[in-house]
Amino acid sequence: PSTDSTPSAKAETVRIEMLGGERYQNDNRFYLVEGEKAPRTLSDLLDAIQDRRQKNPAVKEIEIIIYDKGSVAESHPAVVDLKKRAQDLEFTVKTTKPGRDAPN
Repeated sequence: PSTDSTPSAKAETVRIEMLGGERYQNDNRFYLVEGEKAPRTLSDLLDAIQDRRQKNPAVKEIEIIIYDKGSVAESHPAVVDLKKRAQDLEFTVKTTKPGRDAPN
């Protein structure tokens, strides 16, 4: 736990890995939040992000991480829907492509 209790002026970012290929289990759980083990559905993810923002108003940005292998493509509906819904909720959305395969 952080001992810094002063709110930071810097926006907090929620990092979300997109799952695809062998990492996707055909259950609409395309989204893996950094630091979590279990992937989420879009509605579950949005609920979790909203909860996080209520606890910490600095949560303003969503980073979508798309790997060369192990993620769906940026044009996939799971990515497109996340971007749209996040923008509707007034989050800043950025997409990161590390240029490598997903970690195991």
